[in-house]
Amino acid sequence: MEREYLQGRYVESEILNHSILRHPHVVQFREVFLSPRHINIVMDYASGGSLFSYVQQRQRLKEPLARWFFQQLLLAVDYCHKKGIANRDIKLENTLLQVIPGLPRPLVKICDFG
Repeated sequence: MEREYLQGRYVESEILNHSILRHPHVVQFREVFLSPRHINIVMDYASGGSLFSYVQQRQRLKEPLARWFFQQLLLAVDYCHKKGIANRDIKLENTLLQVIPGLPRPLVKICDFG
C-alpha cells in the first residue's frame, strides 16, 4: 500500500478513536480542520505539559505522587478498553498533565490514539 494511504488510515483511525472518548483522564478531542496540505486536530490544552517533562524536572517522584499519576492512568486505560480502543503508544511523552486550581496535584490525561 502507498505510504500516503497508510498515513491517512492512521490519522483517520486516531480521529475516529479519539472523538468518541469522553473521560476526565483522556485529552478531549474538539475538532478537525483540513487544508490542502495538513490535517489539524484540535484538542484541549494541557497546561501542565507532559509527564515526561514533569519527571525530568524533578528527576524522581515520591511514591504517593507516582501512585496518584498511575491510578489515573489506569482509569483512563480501563475506560478506553471498555470502549474497545487500545492505545498502543502509552509513554510519558503521551501522558499530559492538567493543572487545576485548588487541586494539590495535576491530573493525568492520555493522548495520541494513532
